[in-house]
Formats: sequence, structure tokens, C-alpha cells
Amino acid sequence: HVAFKLALQRMQVSQSIALATSFVTCVCVVVGKLGPSVATDAIDAIEPGLTFRLIVQVFVFAFRKVRSHADRKACAVAAASLLADVPALLQPAQSATWTALCLAELQLLAEHVDH
Repeated sequence: HVAFKLALQRMQVSQSIALATSFVTCVCVVVGKLGPSVATDAIDAIEPGLTFRLIVQVFVFAFRKVRSHADRKACAVAAASLLADVPALLQPAQSATWTALCLAELQLLAEHVDH
């Protein structure tokens, strides 16, 4: 969780789109390789509920900026895993977060990016 904390502090200071996109891609790789609970637990250890705020405020925006095929695939896999396998995200209180992530994933899958 220390790596996530450092990256989040750096993102807060620089507010760089490239850094936010790289952070989201990194989190997505962790979710894809280790499962959503590893990433969500590490992020929520920094601050409870931070995962859901990041989904709405950072992930949804960053998904539109991901360009490489491999990164887009990692983000799509992670989003599907988060949507299906995070019990707290399936609760009615998080329906807006779930919907935002679902729509971001659909846009990610629908957009064709030329290389």
C-alpha cells in the first residue's frame, strides 16, 4: 500500500494526466494479476472509501486516455473484475459508482484506437 500512497501523493501534487493514467493502468494490472481485493484493500488502507472516490474521480477519466492495446485490455479486465467481484461495489449505496465504472468500461471497449 506504500507504493499506492506515494503515487497518490505525487498525483495530488502534479495533477498530471499522464501520471493519473499510468497510476490507473498500474492499479488495473494489479487487479488483473492479483485480484480486486488486493488493490482495493491497499487503497482503502490509505483512507477508507478511497477506492470508490478514485473510481469516480480518476478511473473514469483516465480510461478515456489509455491508448495502448495492452493497457486498454488491462483496464477492461480490471473494470470487469471490480464490477463483479467487489461486494461493497454491488451495494445500493455504491450504485452510482458501479454505473460510472460500467459506462467507462463500455466506452473503453467501444472506442477503436489506431496504433
